[in-house]
Amino acid sequence: MSAPGRPPGAASGMARRRTRRRDPRRLLARGALALGIVVVVGGGALWLLTASKFAVARVETDRYRFTDRAELEWRLRWALGRNMWRFDTAAFTDSLRLLPWVRDAEVTRLLPSTLHVRLQEWRPQVVVAGGSDRDVLVENGRRLRLPDVLPPLDLPLLVDRVGDAGRGLPPRDADMLRDLVDAVRGTGLETAHPVDFVLRDERGLSLVLAGEGGRLILGREGFTARLTRYLGVRDSIPDSCIVDLRFQGQVSVEKPAPPDTTEPTREKDDHGT
Repeated sequence: MSAPGRPPGAASGMARRRTRRRDPRRLLARGALALGIVVVVGGGALWLLTASKFAVARVETDRYRFTDRAELEWRLRWALGRNMWRFDTAAFTDSLRLLPWVRDAEVTRLLPSTLHVRLQEWRPQVVVAGGSDRDVLVENGRRLRLPDVLPPLDLPLLVDRVGDAGRGLPPRDADMLRDLVDAVRGTGLETAHPVDFVLRDERGLSLVLAGEGGRLILGREGFTARLTRYLGVRDSIPDSCIVDLRFQGQVSVEKPAPPDTTEPTREKDDHGT
């Protein structure tokens, strides 16, 4: 019971809880352990960043086709001798993307001293009319020249009647051309009729087929559906016709004009012959 006149619990303040003293030796041991860990980690990091074992000794690439070998190897040599862990792969990748034929690049570290480079190159679409057979347009519409060590590619010739494709194509038309090339490959058109020319005019894009295959007017979009429609009826279309596929669900066929066999009028000479 509590004392008279004294509030309950007042007597409990007389009792104090003992404080537990920390062992100095245990504190010293923990401090030494923490310091040892810091020293080991720091020393290991310093070793990784400075050891000659991790200096780049080899830079290897996947196979590539169009990129100039001498220019590529000049850029790859920049990485030799640099530390694997401090090497700036992002800046190195950006430098590879500056090569004309390189669309993208990926660099992977292979410990202890090798870098592996994978190049993704632009894909040629057509040969540029008016240039040599080595001047091509790639997927982004730029004009590039094939390396001299490669033979000319078997690609359609682009005939441009609305601009100067020799300088490249604007982005919208480059996308249109890429979609058409993908549609030709995807539908298997060239198995039935190889393509000689791609014509670009005010109506969009047309294909001029080899031999007496005629001409396909395709417009600016929906190339896969339009080529599929043509392939479904091609056996019933006469040779050398102009086939307009721009309108949904329709195949408009225009027969070529017959050749003019009329002999030209000859002027008589002084002898009446």
